[in-house]
Amino acid sequence: MSAPYHTTGSGELPPVCLVDGDQAVRQYGVAKYSAGPCPKCKFPVDQVLLFNPCDSYFYFMCPVCGYTCRFLEPDGSPSDLEEVKSTKTTELDIDTDIPWYQNW
Repeated sequence: MSAPYHTTGSGELPPVCLVDGDQAVRQYGVAKYSAGPCPKCKFPVDQVLLFNPCDSYFYFMCPVCGYTCRFLEPDGSPSDLEEVKSTKTTELDIDTDIPWYQNW
């Protein structure tokens, strides 16, 4: 039995939980896809696409420039190549624990 995954269909942005393509085949029973070159930097890489079980889409992540985009629809047809990025500020973005201005 494979683990469940779903699409929300609500128009809300689903959480990004990218799973390695080879692991997604075993864990979720989805198809395995590969893609390349990178749509942004054009580096000639042929990479197995990552799977997001929260929205059922397949994603491409370039190992050179770090560009991450939605690459395929759940049925394997080409997607709109929407870039994955977040405007959320995390604790790692705020360096309040190290007083850089002291003792220099």
